[in-house]
Amino acid sequence: MTYSCCDFYDDVMRCFVDTGVVASEHDDGVDAVGADSDLAITAITGFRRMALASTFFDELLASVETLGSVAEQYGEHALASLMYLQSAISHDAFIEVSRDASAFLDVIRMMPSSTEWLRHIELVD
Repeated sequence: MTYSCCDFYDDVMRCFVDTGVVASEHDDGVDAVGADSDLAITAITGFRRMALASTFFDELLASVETLGSVAEQYGEHALASLMYLQSAISHDAFIEVSRDASAFLDVIRMMPSSTEWLRHIELVD
């Protein structure tokens, strides 16, 4: 028995449903394939964003002794901003940070992928 493109398509969509990436079974309507394609692309890019957010957290933990030490050394606001930044990375969004938040920016700049993380920060006056 061969494994067809339709079988693959159905299995991928079922996997998205089973993992909770897609809320329900795909619709077999007029533009079902287009809608399913949009859902699949959204899911795949979402996986990438979650991987980036995980990498951010791994780099953060490797750059500091503990999260508590971030609060002690840089302040609770810096620690909170780091958590908001992780969320922004996972949603391909950004956080607004005051230009005078140098302590927070110092933590980011010491991370190996700081250029990537800085893309998710908008400096405001």
